[in-house]
Amino acid sequence: MGVWGQLRLVHLWRFLLTCVYQFGTNLLRLRGRVKSDKKLNGQVVVVTGANTGIGKETAYHMTLREAKVYIGCRDVVKGETAVKDIVALNPKADIKLLKLDLSSLQSVRHFAKELSQL
Repeated sequence: MGVWGQLRLVHLWRFLLTCVYQFGTNLLRLRGRVKSDKKLNGQVVVVTGANTGIGKETAYHMTLREAKVYIGCRDVVKGETAVKDIVALNPKADIKLLKLDLSSLQSVRHFAKELSQL
């Protein structure tokens, strides 16, 4: 490969690295931001695994949008703690806890039946 070939290769790598850098910074800039502020009055939201982490944050933000939120958790004690935390942050939260173990079909059916009766 001659000098011109090496120069093209350097420019190609520089271009590719710039593209990857720009993509990464744009992705990080969008991370964690929801641009919509639409209210969800009258909407029902079911969040599984909402006793910690992303599920808990999702449930909290849905209550801020005034949705009726049902959280399904395998561990009821942790679920009750999550509900208390969310209500402490948003006293107007309409949130209910239901027991749900996604590894058990019987539990899923019971959850669906209980949810349909509410």
